[in-house]
Amino acid sequence: MAGSYGPSRLTGATESGLGLALLAEQPEGEVERVYWDRPIPGFAGGWTALRASLWEAKSQGFAYRRAERAGERPSLGMPLKDGMSGLGLSGAIGEKEVGDLLFQLRRAVELLARDQL
Repeated sequence: MAGSYGPSRLTGATESGLGLALLAEQPEGEVERVYWDRPIPGFAGGWTALRASLWEAKSQGFAYRRAERAGERPSLGMPLKDGMSGLGLSGAIGEKEVGDLLFQLRRAVELLARDQL
């Protein structure tokens, strides 16, 4: 589960940009073992759809999740070098804002890596 500070609810890894970015850093076989042959929140296409999304996140170095249901917020996530933690944002993130926010996230990730936090 991904967590957050502030007034929000816990969100499953497959339902957030940060969760997807972190899942993409894990060995595919491990992720497949968890999600194979069961309903995957946010992925009506099941494991095949999730695997494609994880491949895209891994190759891009980030994940962007659009709001798909009422009450959801778009989110953006980027893993840190350890592959077990990351930074994420959620809120009014439209396609036009992604580029600027990615620049800021990359900068924050670089600063954290430099300071080894």
